[in-house]
Amino acid sequence: MKEQATPIMKRVEHGTDFTTLTSASSQTGNFADAVFIDCHFASMNLMFADLSLSTFINCNFAEADLSFVNAHKAKFTGCALDGVNLSHTNLSQSDLSASPFSPTDIGLVDLRSALLPAGWYALDRRLPDGTVLSALLTPTTLQVNSQSAPVHVWESTIHEHTDTAYQSEVTSMLALCHTLGRLTAPVPSVELEIAA
Repeated sequence: MKEQATPIMKRVEHGTDFTTLTSASSQTGNFADAVFIDCHFASMNLMFADLSLSTFINCNFAEADLSFVNAHKAKFTGCALDGVNLSHTNLSQSDLSASPFSPTDIGLVDLRSALLPAGWYALDRRLPDGTVLSALLTPTTLQVNSQSAPVHVWESTIHEHTDTAYQSEVTSMLALCHTLGRLTAPVPSVELEIAA
């Protein structure tokens, strides 16, 4: 007789406002390997929480502190991730591709093999003094750790920075932003004459 496999049960939360819960289970920071739909985490301090292997659908994380969070292989679909602090967060192999994404701090964030929204690229650089620069790049915007600005603003102010190694790395990142802009620019159509 063949043994029956035990079904894998996952925690599922729907419409829960975690900002108002005071139960011990909601305060432990254990949100791992679960499914959250239409849940509210906005402005919460989730430092050191475990979100690994979880799926978040249409959840609001706006301005939440996700620093030092383990979100390895987490999937965020249609979630508000505007203004989140991602400092020291493990987002390796996570899927952020289908969520608005504009974090306030990305210092030492781990985005290895993460899927980012279209047009976003991640880059890490280490300065000679050991300082790590974590960057998110688009053709029009550059964020380095907690500083984010349009490319043209960086270009007009980077020469004022006193650290020449920092200047050099950011200048290289700006060149990459321009390259991305050229790669994503629409190709002009060319009309071909058909030989009769």
